[in-house]
Amino acid sequence: MKKIKIGLVLGSGGAKGLSHIGVLKILERENINIDCISGSSIGAIIGGLYAKGYSSKELEEIALSISKKDVYEFLDFSISTQGIFKGDKILNFLEKLLGDIEFHQLKIFFLTVAVDLITGKKIIFTRGKVVPAIRGSMSIPVIFQPYPLEDKLLIDGGVLSPLPIEELKEYQKPDLIIGVNLQSPPNWIPKENNIFSVIPIEPKRLSEKVIYKLTQTGVFREIQKRLNPLFNPSLLEVLMQTINIMNWEITVRNIQLADIVINPKVENYRTFDFDKGKELIEIGEEAIEKELPRIKELIRKKSRRFLWF
Repeated sequence: MKKIKIGLVLGSGGAKGLSHIGVLKILERENINIDCISGSSIGAIIGGLYAKGYSSKELEEIALSISKKDVYEFLDFSISTQGIFKGDKILNFLEKLLGDIEFHQLKIFFLTVAVDLITGKKIIFTRGKVVPAIRGSMSIPVIFQPYPLEDKLLIDGGVLSPLPIEELKEYQKPDLIIGVNLQSPPNWIPKENNIFSVIPIEPKRLSEKVIYKLTQTGVFREIQKRLNPLFNPSLLEVLMQTINIMNWEITVRNIQLADIVINPKVENYRTFDFDKGKELIEIGEEAIEKELPRIKELIRKKSRRFLWF
C-alpha cells in the first residue's frame, strides 16, 4: 500500500478550538500521520504549534495549565477604538512557544489565513515568520485590534475562511482531507436578564477602570434595555452572533470539499472559555472517535487505489 498525503484543517472558534487537541491526540494514538495543516484563528495557533513539533500531549499540558486568572492576564485592555484588547500579551505568548521560526522551518507544511481590512482580501501565509501570521489570523474584529503587517492591517482569518479547506487543497493537493469544524447553525436564545456579557478582564490602569465601570453602570444597562426591551443583547453578543452567522454560511459551502468532517459538540462554550481545556479536549476526542472507522476505511481505499497508477 502506498502512503497517501493526509491534510488536516483546523477551524476557527475561540476557546472551542482546544477541542482540536483532542482530535490530534486520537490521530497520534492511531498512528495517523498528518502531512499538511491549515488553520484559521485558534486553528492557526494549534496548527502552527503542532507543525513546529509540539506533540498533542505537550499541547494538552499547555491548555490544562491555563486558569481563569491566566485568561484575564492574557487580555490587555486597550483604550484604542480599534479593539477592546491589544493582543500584545498573546503575541508574546506565541513568541515564547514558537520563537522566530519561519514557515519553511516547520516539521509539517502549515498555512494560515487572515484578512486584510484595507483591501478586504484573504491573505494566505505560507512563507516568512510564523508568529505574525498567526497573530493576524486570530484578530477577532472589535475584540482584538487589527494587526499591522507590512502594508496590511490584518483581522481574523475566520471572517472569510473559518475552515480553510480550499486553501489547503490549492497549496498541497492532499489525497485525504480531515476537517475539524467548530461552527454550528446559529441558534442564539435571547435571555431577558442577560444585559451585558461579562468580558474576562480585570482593569488595572485608571483609564481602563473608568471605561470598564461605565459599561457596568445601571444607566448603561437601562439604555440597552430601552433600545431593545425584548432581546437585550450586549454589543459583544451582537458582534459574536453576527460573526457566527457569517461563519456558518461560509462553512456550509466549504465543508463539502473535505473527505471527513469532525464536528466537536462545542456550541455551548464561549470564545474566552480557555479555562475549560479538559472538557473541550475530551469533546474533541469523542468527536473523532465516532469518525475513526470512516477515516481508516478511506485511508485504506485511497492507499490501495494508488497501486493502479
